[in-house]
Amino acid sequence: MVLQTTVLTQAGIETGGAVSSALEHRANILEMTQAAEETVLRPKDAGPWPHGLRAALAARIAAHNQESDLAEHYAEGAEGYAALANPAEDGAALELAEVVAFMDKVAAETRDVTAADVADLTAA
Repeated sequence: MVLQTTVLTQAGIETGGAVSSALEHRANILEMTQAAEETVLRPKDAGPWPHGLRAALAARIAAHNQESDLAEHYAEGAEGYAALANPAEDGAALELAEVVAFMDKVAAETRDVTAADVADLTAA
């Protein structure tokens, strides 16, 4: 079985190697992880969160966490939202300042996110 997932690609694990072979015994976990990524970033019905916006926010979160290769990977799908992948961008130009501020807090201060933060985002 050849697994091709974002996790394995970003970790630099090549197919056919010892690590890849060992991970095949955990293929179900890797497949579920990839399915979760697809569901979050590229759902069939994206609703008010277009795929490009989702990709830009994923890139932004990766950048906040010093994962530059992963940020680059996600930024490829950012389309018209590419500027949001840059943590220095506040989102105001796209009227997404509240969304960007929330995502930044989730990325950098996860433990400090409260129900009030979620409520404020929902209200915005």
